[in-house]
Amino acid sequence: MSLDGGFGSVVNKNDTILVDTLSWGIGACRHANGRDWWVVAMRDRQPELFTFLISSTGIDTFFVQPIGFPSNRVGNVSSLVFYQR
Repeated sequence: MSLDGGFGSVVNKNDTILVDTLSWGIGACRHANGRDWWVVAMRDRQPELFTFLISSTGIDTFFVQPIGFPSNRVGNVSSLVFYQR
């Protein structure tokens, strides 16, 4: 972040993170450490979420998470909501 007057620089460009069909909605939530971000996207017609942890070094973690309820409709319009305990 020290480059370009504090705006940072591009580390990787035109790299594909995920190739799939996503449902309606993508969400992001700040990590508990206050620096990193969780990014979550719903997979279309599958009961799964794509979950990424984005840190200062790039994508730190990627996994597919089952959500436990059927989501087999085309164009599922469920909302992503983050809940803090």
